[in-house]
Amino acid sequence: LGNGMNLLIKYRKYFLLTALTILVLQLSAYNTVNYNAKNGIASNAVYKIYIDKTHRIWLATNNGISCLTGNGIVNYGNNEGLTCSGIRNFTETSDGRFWISSNGNGIYEFKNKQFYNYRFRYSDNNNVCGQLREYKGWLFITSEEGLDGLNLKTNKFFRFLIPNQK
Repeated sequence: LGNGMNLLIKYRKYFLLTALTILVLQLSAYNTVNYNAKNGIASNAVYKIYIDKTHRIWLATNNGISCLTGNGIVNYGNNEGLTCSGIRNFTETSDGRFWISSNGNGIYEFKNKQFYNYRFRYSDNNNVCGQLREYKGWLFITSEEGLDGLNLKTNKFFRFLIPNQK
């Protein structure tokens, strides 16, 4: 082994101690907070994190939605019109509307501190898989039955069907 490697092996305890000290000093410069059900969020099971245009942090949980603001934590559920607890995803459209997808109850629009539900009229299965994307005036939604679109001007759904391929 080379001379440098012999020195490293000989002084490895000091090297590791120095490296660990530097790491601890770097990490101590950051403050971390663990949010959980004990200190205010709706559930420990968080499926999605979304930061909106006003820098609020939204958490999709299996027990509703938690929103972290500069003033604390706000939880949303039945009292605010959120009748489905299994939340999957969030998105904001270019017109400033805020949308939430759910597991079993379609999608919700959040406005004026209330949730307004939109369900697929042509199906009993309103299980949104999660994705919400805006494109040219449409909000596209992935569901267990395929691709759906919500016209953002008329608030009417359209199902995109693909003919059976053989």
